[in-house]
Amino acid sequence: MIRVLVVDDSGAVRHLLSYILQSDPEISVVGRACNGEEALQMLETLQPDLITMDIAMPGLDGLQVTRMIMEKRPTPIVIVTANRDLAGSTFKMLEAGALASLEKPPGPSAPEFAECKSQLISTVRSLAGVKPQRLPRRADVSTSLKIQKRKSLQIIGIGASTGGPQALRCILEALPEDFPLPILITQHMSIGFTEDYARWLGQSGKLPVTLATAGEDLLAGHAYVAPDDRHLGVTKNHKALISDSEREYGMRPAVSFMFKSMRYAFGASSVAVLLTGMGRDGAEELGELKKVGAMTIAQDKETSLIFGMPGRAIALGNAEQILPIESIASALLQLVSA
Repeated sequence: MIRVLVVDDSGAVRHLLSYILQSDPEISVVGRACNGEEALQMLETLQPDLITMDIAMPGLDGLQVTRMIMEKRPTPIVIVTANRDLAGSTFKMLEAGALASLEKPPGPSAPEFAECKSQLISTVRSLAGVKPQRLPRRADVSTSLKIQKRKSLQIIGIGASTGGPQALRCILEALPEDFPLPILITQHMSIGFTEDYARWLGQSGKLPVTLATAGEDLLAGHAYVAPDDRHLGVTKNHKALISDSEREYGMRPAVSFMFKSMRYAFGASSVAVLLTGMGRDGAEELGELKKVGAMTIAQDKETSLIFGMPGRAIALGNAEQILPIESIASALLQLVSA
């Protein structure tokens, strides 16, 4: 049984989250805290397996409480918030040790309730028992890897889900401002948070990071994040391809869409990277890129928060390189080195 502590200053939200979570026979809500101080008290007495945490609360806010929990008794924390104006705080909480962020689900009568309910339950089930970790240590760009420079590379695509924000920041902060290729990023994320996500990533290193817009030129030394609820790909003339076509593997944006567009546009001149995350989005498409000669990289099990996506790709034999997160930037630099 997964023991969950729900923390939110709204009684209605505490009741809704408890109702959703306890609909799963393997989840038990053992406590409901209305503020940060009460959450810290319950942490000691209840010793939950996972905590759902709001951001804006009276007294100690979600960021302060997350930092204190990681110091006192590290526990998996899932951020659940409705206030998109506080998205910047979401990423600070991820830096502090929270594992994932979700938008608060609507009431049971809303058409999107079933999807939000399923997402919350699957996230809790997958993260309960996961060891909380702070942002991965700074990438070691001096790492010596058996990777040879590839000629005529055109594009890099990086796909990620749960744990991706921390992993991607580790990569981007290590790349120089004169990096010679554009980078596409597909990150599974709740709607309303991607703009702040791009800004947060951009603040971590030297590369400009922006939300991709349809038809824009993809420039060397720039990173482009898939926008809310839209697939991101690339055209043969180096322009951003934005699509609202059907979900793939239940996702939009989907890593699979990005990888397929890279295969079609540039084939062997592509580098595809699959990072931590639940499910199998992108795993098979990574193999299709490998078949045409592209370089394919998967994050290893030891540094993946969730080994679903990269684990599936590795099991299928679709990753040419299996690397810890702190070595991926070094691999990219070696591939493009002069």
